[in-house]
Amino acid sequence: MRIQKVLRGREKGQALILIALAFVALLGFVGLVVDVGAVFIQYAHLRRGVDAASLSAAAQFREFRTLAEMTEAATEFLRLNGIPDVSAVVEVCDPGDPDPALCAMPWARKLVRVRATSEVEFSFMPVLGIYSTQLTAEAIGEAAGLDVVLVLDRSESMASDSGGDPSTCNPTDSCQPFEGVRAAAMAFINNLYFPYDRAAVVTFDRGVHIDQDLTDDRDVALNALANLTVYPRPGNPPCDYAPIVDPLNPLYPGQRDPSGCTTTNIGGGLLGAATVLSDPNFLRRDSLWVIVLLTDGAANHTLPMPGYPNGYCPSNTWVQDDCNLAIPEGDPFRDLCPICRDIDGLVTRHEYDTDPDNYDAEDYALDQADALAELSDRDMIIFTIGLGEQVTNTTYGKPDAGQELLEYVADLADGSYYASADADDLGNIFSDIAQRIFTRIAK
Repeated sequence: MRIQKVLRGREKGQALILIALAFVALLGFVGLVVDVGAVFIQYAHLRRGVDAASLSAAAQFREFRTLAEMTEAATEFLRLNGIPDVSAVVEVCDPGDPDPALCAMPWARKLVRVRATSEVEFSFMPVLGIYSTQLTAEAIGEAAGLDVVLVLDRSESMASDSGGDPSTCNPTDSCQPFEGVRAAAMAFINNLYFPYDRAAVVTFDRGVHIDQDLTDDRDVALNALANLTVYPRPGNPPCDYAPIVDPLNPLYPGQRDPSGCTTTNIGGGLLGAATVLSDPNFLRRDSLWVIVLLTDGAANHTLPMPGYPNGYCPSNTWVQDDCNLAIPEGDPFRDLCPICRDIDGLVTRHEYDTDPDNYDAEDYALDQADALAELSDRDMIIFTIGLGEQVTNTTYGKPDAGQELLEYVADLADGSYYASADADDLGNIFSDIAQRIFTRIAK
């Protein structure tokens, strides 16, 4: 009996030990579940904060900030995301010790890695002697590498504020508003981050000129702008306005073909941008294509085509005897000389394949804009700037033909149209465009 009592006592003791151990195990399991859950939640929080911090650091990268300044910006974003006691490390490509993740070759990319470490204190695990753990997360942010094409109007009207004769103001670099355009464009180029960004310069008048292919050299891009001049007035020929009398067309007596006198080849400028961006010698992956198109009027000229030595300009848009160069706004004859564009109130888009007799300079510009937008499936954004009164109140034809075209072009690639009353507004416009160029998470 005594032996049995001893055995029963031992069994009770063992049961108590087992219960105690089970309770500790259960407590440890509950603590593990709760604390591991907290770790996952905190890690997700840290990860989101690091993503935001990498974008912040990348944005600082575009502004020529030091590593210390980028680290401060990244840390501040982590704090704003509610991550306490955090430490951040910011890294960029070091050519002396290249990191393959940051030194993307063969083309430079603006990559910034942010690595952050945060301490997580446990609530239940200290029972087991585990008090905290460290979490580490990293993200690589990228300030988009830009391939920028400036497409600038240099037709003779770009000297209109200086007497209108480019031959007198070009030698002294005093053609206005062109000099205001040049200054604003140079300031914009100076805000790009070479050699990570690249810039090209295309100009248009009667023709189209690729003044500078994409370059990663700031000085080369600035020199291309510095060497631009305003296109001189067309000579005689081609601009002779010779009367063309058609006895079979009594609606248009004494017509004069204006196509030798027009100089705003917007469609050619868009074609030039497409040529630059599609050049296989300059293609790079993951860059953002940015086109900035500036003009002071509506499309009235195209490149020469077979059978059209001065480009597309249907005879029903030619100058009439009753429509002279001083016709006032509101005069009913004003709409009868749209100069290579549709008559106001009868504006339609014509396809050359189906209606070649009415295909005009505006149709050509619209087609070139469509072709540019469809050039690639990569990121592209197009900004258009209408400078001066002629964009919204064109002398001949539909008054706002210039604005409508520029709005159409900008809408094709998620861009914006800007109206600038004069060159003094251009600095703010180019600054706003610079702010619209975005950053993105790379990894």
